Amino acid sequence: VLAKAQESQPNSPELWLNQGHSLQALGNKAEARKAYSRFLELSMNRQDLAAQRAWVQNRLQKDNG
Repeated sequence: VLAKAQESQPNSPELWLNQGHSLQALGNKAEARKAYSRFLELSMNRQDLAAQRAWVQNRLQKDNG
């Protein structure tokens, strides 16, 4: 379902965030990082996603640390 939604809305940061969460839950950390990075790119100018951006940035730092 998520992949189908991304096909029609590939620039939706919410979908990439969701994909990151799903991949992380499945234990696929490398792909989750890619999805989270794409989320950060697409949400750069979205103040309504500031809290999610902070969470993702913290998560990526923990994974790299």
